[in-house]
Amino acid sequence: MVEAQTADDPQQNDVCEVCLVAQRDTRLALVPCGHQRFCPSCMEQVEQQQLRCPLCRTDNRIVLRLL
Repeated sequence: MVEAQTADDPQQNDVCEVCLVAQRDTRLALVPCGHQRFCPSCMEQVEQQQLRCPLCRTDNRIVLRLL
């Protein structure tokens, strides 16, 4: 029997909330909303296409790369 993953499951929490496949990178954040639950590929698309945040639809000015 396979158990369903829950929101508390660390494996599920590390997945990009846009594509739901790739590993998310918490070193990238949208400004001003601050969301950082994206993989580098999805974050690059948001940045290049100047899209709104896929989670809250806030107009973002920059992608902040945290060290």
